Amino acid sequence: MTLTQNENLLLDKIDGVDPKYKDTFLNAEVGLTHVDLAGKFIRVNPYLCQFLGYEEQTLLSMSFKDITLAEELPDSINWIRAALAGETDKPFSKIKQYRHEQGHWVWAKLTTKLMRTESGEPDYFVSSIQDVSELIRVQTQLDNSLEQLKKAYAELQELSKIDSLTSALNVEAFRARLSEAIKRYKRTSENSTLLFLDLDKFKDVNDKHGHVVGDQVLVKLVDVIKNGIRGVDYIGRLGGDEFAVLLTDTTKAQSEEFCKRLGNTVSINLGDDGWLTTGVSMGVSELNSTITSVDQWINASDRMMYTEKEKREKA
Repeated sequence: MTLTQNENLLLDKIDGVDPKYKDTFLNAEVGLTHVDLAGKFIRVNPYLCQFLGYEEQTLLSMSFKDITLAEELPDSINWIRAALAGETDKPFSKIKQYRHEQGHWVWAKLTTKLMRTESGEPDYFVSSIQDVSELIRVQTQLDNSLEQLKKAYAELQELSKIDSLTSALNVEAFRARLSEAIKRYKRTSENSTLLFLDLDKFKDVNDKHGHVVGDQVLVKLVDVIKNGIRGVDYIGRLGGDEFAVLLTDTTKAQSEEFCKRLGNTVSINLGDDGWLTTGVSMGVSELNSTITSVDQWINASDRMMYTEKEKREKA
């Protein structure tokens, strides 16, 4: 083996060491270093110099603290103090960053052990510094992919709660909101009202104009309602042309005012065929101590809706 001048200088610093050890130290594909008790480098191998970008003599004039992130120093210093005090004889291992000679930071796995003299006195630290930059890069990509997967799954979970036609909550998701409101009422007595809506003679709309137009009416109704409710309110499609609106922290009187603003018709533009206007019947039921289940609350507002529908049909 032909040695460079720097390598000969390094060998001179390892006098009395088995030549096989010297060869291993010089040619190991991992950074190896000896550090004195004050933290200064006293021996470094070529791989470490190459990994960190420093000339050998430059590294030998430095302390490990000079190339370590400030926030990572406490862990190392605490272990050094414990090792020197004889409180631990276990090696110190940590994935950390080192400042490269060009100014950027590189990732490495550090493993350090305190070496002692024959009499048991602390002598120096021997450390291996393994380049794990590629591992961190792959791990970061994996973490990002997992984060994107979690985000996509969360979005999918939200989409699973939505009625695909109208973008109202589907019946399962809406019932869950009602259940939460009932539990909240039991804890805090917070007023909430349930508004049940039904399109008048909707079958006639489908029979005369087709289901495409019927779907447009449903979508329009939901859009009108969404424009009138708050972020704490929810609209759900219970089935067919039946919808319900949960008005949070709202009394029956306030809900009835909301119904007046909403109006009792919904209209869509049919182009050359003019406008199609469909009636909307609504019933309001305020949550109270006699309502103990979701079905009971829905049925109460449903009955109120049919009472209002009958009044309108008789008028």
